[in-house]
Amino acid sequence: MSDFKIFVEGVADKVFIRQCISAFFTDLCIEEASEKNIIQCDGRTNLWSKEEVRTKLTEAIDNNVKPLIIFDADNSADDTRQEIDQNLTLFGWQKDQYHLFLFPNNQDPGDLETLLELIIPDKNRPILDCWSCYENE
Repeated sequence: MSDFKIFVEGVADKVFIRQCISAFFTDLCIEEASEKNIIQCDGRTNLWSKEEVRTKLTEAIDNNVKPLIIFDADNSADDTRQEIDQNLTLFGWQKDQYHLFLFPNNQDPGDLETLLELIIPDKNRPILDCWSCYENE
């Protein structure tokens, strides 16, 4: 198994990525994929502002591991990408030293929840109405 590092924003992102790895890469140890290789940043700006996260990103790059950064696009994938790239450049990292993917599909606004809503089968869509009612109360 080759080494990898994935930087995500929050708990839900870490769980989702961990489950995807478990489902699609059955040869990987799920504990290793979660604890060692998936780094939870607790917010986009912590990627460059939190020393512990910056250190892990630096270690990956220094060890020739091209980290994958998976964050939410939020209101604009282009703006979010530009913000991340600009801030990482300030710390000396270049775009070719990491991969960046923005939920839901690397081009549209949204987040992990948007992606999850998009992949719900039609027969299960009524759960979204229930969820919307819950969120609005």
